[in-house]
Amino acid sequence: MPSDHFPDPKPSTSAGRAARRASRRLRTTGALVLVGALTVCTTSAAAAVSAGERSAGAAAAVPLDGWDLILPVDAAGGTSGDHAAILRPAAPASPYLTREPDGSLNFWAPSVGATTASSRHPRTELVGRDSWTVGTRKRTLAATVRIGQVPGSTRDVIVGQIHGAGEDGSVPLVMLHYDDGVVRVTVKDAADRSTVHQLLTGVGLGTAFSYTLADNGNGTLTFTARVGAGNAVRKTVPVPAAYRGTRVRFAAGDYEQASDALPYGDGGRVVVSRLAAG
Repeated sequence: MPSDHFPDPKPSTSAGRAARRASRRLRTTGALVLVGALTVCTTSAAAAVSAGERSAGAAAAVPLDGWDLILPVDAAGGTSGDHAAILRPAAPASPYLTREPDGSLNFWAPSVGATTASSRHPRTELVGRDSWTVGTRKRTLAATVRIGQVPGSTRDVIVGQIHGAGEDGSVPLVMLHYDDGVVRVTVKDAADRSTVHQLLTGVGLGTAFSYTLADNGNGTLTFTARVGAGNAVRKTVPVPAAYRGTRVRFAAGDYEQASDALPYGDGGRVVVSRLAAG
């Protein structure tokens, strides 16, 4: 994950104003918590939204239980500068995370969004509430996604991660990219070195594909991806020596990788129709 900071975009279009109004509405519900060091608490408003979805939604609705939601929103409720907003527990937060009629989750991350301190790329991303020490427990993240939009400058969106947690929170150990039709995994080997494992090619926008990211609990990691009912491509690699003992958790959603802050309307859109971590 890049350590340089995102430029200071100031969207002034009606879409940008609508996003800020949506952020203000979230803050008034008590569900959106503005944070400095990501020290927040669960709110009854967010819990009520989640419970309402479970009772009124379709049986196929993607659950949000067990996740928090990082939003590309700053402390003023806008989309400029440093990220300072998180929903605990996760709940829809228009326009960044909305629920489709079929129960899928629609993630939107504009390239002009606010960013976390260790990255210059905005994200609308679910982060797991459970963490573990890599290599000590069998854990798997499984998802089915389709990419609706990619940032114009790179065409690259990260849709799943095994990411550092707690004191190890700056370590992006495993990142699954959709990169202009290529589905690939990047594994961080050392502070200045990563290895790329290609899984799929020729995956068009709007084409659903499934993936898994697994910590096998025995010192190895396994990644799979497939389109439809096709054969899964599988890669198994050792946990990098530099990161044995690292505290990690899963992340999933829309971590767009734009190299430039293009006008509002540019960014990444990811629709998730299945998501399970266990």
